[in-house]
Amino acid sequence: MSDIKNYIPISRKIFEHPFWVEDRKYSRFEAWIDILRNARFEDTRQLVGNRLIEVKRGQYPISLRFLASRWGWSTKKVNSFLDCLILDKMIKKETPKETGQTVITICNCDVYNFIKHKEETEKKQEGNTKETGRKRI
Repeated sequence: MSDIKNYIPISRKIFEHPFWVEDRKYSRFEAWIDILRNARFEDTRQLVGNRLIEVKRGQYPISLRFLASRWGWSTKKVNSFLDCLILDKMIKKETPKETGQTVITICNCDVYNFIKHKEETEKKQEGNTKETGRKRI
């Protein structure tokens, strides 16, 4: 993240709070947050129908009908919202023929989902070990 001071770390547990899970129509902002929170934070494989598919970091395979139901919107409104995000270069959307499953890809996902890289963590740990010394047992 380019400017680490300009974000609020929020636990994913907030999405279990009654205010979030209450039955309601989502705002566009809530729908965007829902996409961000459900996008994969690392590459993985996921079962879609009867196929295991590769899902990359920043991708969210999802049915548009499911989103419509979850957000309390029509599928037309979901498509319109996703088109708006595409025009603003916030997401890409594709539907591979093999699965028929829509895959939303967040553009610049690192801007929204900060992850410390392994090398950075190792450097910090190495620095801390030098500063504090390592106890031998």
